[in-house]
Amino acid sequence: MQARLGLAAARTDLATIPTLYDTKIPPASTDSPSDDFMGILAAGAQLYALDSAYVNPYTQVATNRSSRSGTFNTTVDGDVTTKLKYISWVLPSTLKQYAGTLTNVARFVAQAAAQHTIAYPPLLGIVDFDTEYQVILAANKPTSATVIDPVKAAVRKTTGIDLDRVAAAGAAAAAKHGA
Repeated sequence: MQARLGLAAARTDLATIPTLYDTKIPPASTDSPSDDFMGILAAGAQLYALDSAYVNPYTQVATNRSSRSGTFNTTVDGDVTTKLKYISWVLPSTLKQYAGTLTNVARFVAQAAAQHTIAYPPLLGIVDFDTEYQVILAANKPTSATVIDPVKAAVRKTTGIDLDRVAAAGAAAAAKHGA
């Protein structure tokens, strides 16, 4: 029964994905109809959850939970938007029409990653703890450790876009063509 209640909550959560950030990330002018792509992603996630081979290790602690209201992270959004400013310059001509949609998908993924990582300390009221933890972590970081930006990692894993590489290649291509 617990698993069914968790699945019902997941279905409700997934149903909100296509319009979650509509006020902050409007559909690209090339999107027609405007929410098809995000709808396809949400539907795919829903079908993945229904796959009989899929075992969800997550247990919903409180099925009667109320959702937390997140905030749109304008810093993260600005970083992604800036890095993808010249994305159309590195796409083949046949794919340039999808640059706006691809940028919006990356922006959406970046917001989801930010909401589920860097937004937690303020939301949970543990900013002081997190700050102290970061100081301890920095002072004791093994030389072989790699610091991973959760937003960039999520965008790359989900879309295949390496934000830094695309930004550098796009800027170089745009400069070469006088843009």
